[in-house]
Amino acid sequence: MKRIISAIAMLCVSLVVLPAVRAEEQAQAPVRVTPRQPGAVHTVYGVVGDGTAMHSLSLVMPDGEMLWFGIGDDTVKDLKDGLLVGKKVAVTYREPAKDDDSACIMAIRIADA
Repeated sequence: MKRIISAIAMLCVSLVVLPAVRAEEQAQAPVRVTPRQPGAVHTVYGVVGDGTAMHSLSLVMPDGEMLWFGIGDDTVKDLKDGLLVGKKVAVTYREPAKDDDSACIMAIRIADA
């Protein structure tokens, strides 16, 4: 009985300690800073996220980062089966101006990757 209680206690302690250690490791990770030119055109690759809707695209990057794009009437869509959650796509967009306060970056082109 004592072995069962001590095993349960060790399990509880490890469930509390391990997430705290991982959070500390992530906090110490270096921040990636990429200089951007306003008006520059970029293409990113990722997987369509479940937050995608009629006029918005959530893109999950390979590193787990989530990007949001607006889909306008002028956005070129080169997609064989449409925009499905879990599908790999390439999104081309224009870097917004520094004084642009809009929260959404409009996609220029969305294509199968």
